[in-house]
Amino acid sequence: MDLALYDRRIRDLAACSDSIGRLAEPDASATAHSRLCGSRVTADIRVRGGVVAAYGHHVRACVIGRASAALLARLIVGLPVPALHTGRAAMHALLTARRIPAAGPWQALEVFLPVADYPSRHGAALLPFDAVEQALAQLGIEAEGLTPSPSTRSFP
Repeated sequence: MDLALYDRRIRDLAACSDSIGRLAEPDASATAHSRLCGSRVTADIRVRGGVVAAYGHHVRACVIGRASAALLARLIVGLPVPALHTGRAAMHALLTARRIPAAGPWQALEVFLPVADYPSRHGAALLPFDAVEQALAQLGIEAEGLTPSPSTRSFP
């Protein structure tokens, strides 16, 4: 196990993922599944006036997937929907091009910079973002030009 990949900040985030829970009455729910590692994230979302009003999740994932889900849960409520699409794109850019967002809430993604060196773990880091994108798609809110991670697929 490479300790840089599982540094203390990632482990601390992962430990928080179970405390979130599901929403009782979401506007939409979606599950993203990683074929590579078997991780699964179900995201529940409630949107009011184009802004995320509530978020919940159920996470069965590795440390990277749990940490990503926990960080997303900390940031998502109160954000306008376009910022969610930006967040997924920011995570993808961080993992593939090592670009850390210059400003805004997505700067917090910097904690995942060590994951960039492990392409096999990119899908785990993107999994909660993919679940949210799929939930937004159920509401008819899709991001232009974004596609799910190749290691994920949706389940109803």
